Amino acid sequence: MEKRVQTDMKRPRCPSDSFCIEEKLGEGSFGTVHKAQHKKEQKMYALKKSKKPIWATNHRTQCISEITHAQDLGVHRNIAQVISAWEEGGHIYIQMELAQTSLKDILANTDGNLLNEDTIWRYLSDIIHGILHMHNSGIVHLDIKPENILLGFDNVLKISDFGISARVEGNKSHSQDFSEGDKLYMAPELLVENYGRPADIFSLGITLYEMATGFALPERGTSWHNLRSGIIEFPEDINLSMELKTLITNMMHPDPSCRPVALEVASFPNVASYSIPTLLPSSTSAPRKRITPRKLFEM
Repeated sequence: MEKRVQTDMKRPRCPSDSFCIEEKLGEGSFGTVHKAQHKKEQKMYALKKSKKPIWATNHRTQCISEITHAQDLGVHRNIAQVISAWEEGGHIYIQMELAQTSLKDILANTDGNLLNEDTIWRYLSDIIHGILHMHNSGIVHLDIKPENILLGFDNVLKISDFGISARVEGNKSHSQDFSEGDKLYMAPELLVENYGRPADIFSLGITLYEMATGFALPERGTSWHNLRSGIIEFPEDINLSMELKTLITNMMHPDPSCRPVALEVASFPNVASYSIPTLLPSSTSAPRKRITPRKLFEM
């Protein structure tokens, strides 16, 4: 029974009138996100609105899938909660939990330093528990990347944006259009339309690789293919534990069946020890200095 997305005909008043729109938080291919205060509740939310009216059946179906997948996950500390959603004037609105910032912005504001390894393990613990909850619920995200990992006001990392997520049955998922996915973080099997749980593990692995090394991930070319063929180089001038290197390498294995599943990653001793809570990098934790700005490889 459809309860979450309601049309204008079913609502006598415009739901968006209940919000006071404040600053713009971001913009993507789907739409814009604003910080918005609910007038009655006097509480702040993130309000996402599609850029254009959505009339095409396939596009509308994809948007509704994003909403239902997020809401079907319920309340979980490592999933950014979707509070409500509706259609208004052909546009789709999504009311979401407001976050402090994203992992992408955290990485961009390290003042030339790399995150210390302790922080990386803490962050990994939060993210993998979110992925574990998704996978146990029969949903694959397919677009895990720093931009889609938010830091809540409870200082916990949460997975957001289920725009290209899919349901899985056993080891198979429903067909999915990956044209909107981010090629920097995508698993190699997505090129042949193999949409399964291991794809999320790879995307998290390469996200950890970016966090640990400070490398700029390649968009294409030999370097892009090397990272998806098991050719994973770690800089010698940055101190990384063998445990972290091994885990990242295993998560980025070219063969999806050889990657650890989410429960195995969550059970890894250095991950399990940081199950709660995630903290922001602090001045008391010595960061690993990035010696010079670097690219991963020559394109």
